[in-house]
Amino acid sequence: MQRRRLAPSPALVVSLIALFVALGGTSYAAITALPANSVGTKQLKNSAVTGAKIKNGAITAAKISTSALGPAKVVGATGAPSYENSWGTTCCGDESARFYKDPWGIVHLQGSTYNAAPSSATIFTLPVGYRPAGTLYYSTYGAGGSPAYIEITSSGAVISYTAQTFVSLTNISFRAGL
Repeated sequence: MQRRRLAPSPALVVSLIALFVALGGTSYAAITALPANSVGTKQLKNSAVTGAKIKNGAITAAKISTSALGPAKVVGATGAPSYENSWGTTCCGDESARFYKDPWGIVHLQGSTYNAAPSSATIFTLPVGYRPAGTLYYSTYGAGGSPAYIEITSSGAVISYTAQTFVSLTNISFRAGL
C-alpha cells in the first residue's frame, strides 16, 4: 500500500510564520536596551517600584525632597494644637515643640517645651490622624540632662512625667494609628 504524503495547509503555514515573527520581535525587544530616560513617571504604574526593587544605596538623603513632607505643625501656632497646663515654648532659642507626619505615616515629634511649675500633665493634644492606636511611652530628657518620660495616648494627649522645667520631644516617632 502506498502512503500519501500530506502537505501543510495554507492556514498552518501562515500561523507558523506569524508565530516566528512574534517570537522574533519579543526576543529583539528583550535584548535591546531601552534608550536613556525613556521610562518616566507616566509609564510607571502605581506601586510598580517597591523597596525590594530599589538597589541598596540608590536613594540617599540628598535625593529626597523634604518639601513633600510639608511643614511641621508648631504647637501653639495658628491652626496647630495649643499648649495645655502651663506648658509653653522654651526659652533660650531652643526649637519649639512641633510635629509632622511623613509619607509613610510615621509621626515625628521635635523640639522642646517649658513649664515654670512642671507637673505630670498634658503638654498638648495631637489632632486626629496623628495619634497612635494605643498608649505609647518614651524615655527622653529634662533640664540638665535629667530623665523625663513622655506618654502619648490614643486620644492624642502628649503627657510629660518630669519634675524639671524643660522637656525634650526630639526623636519621638511612631506610626499613626498603630
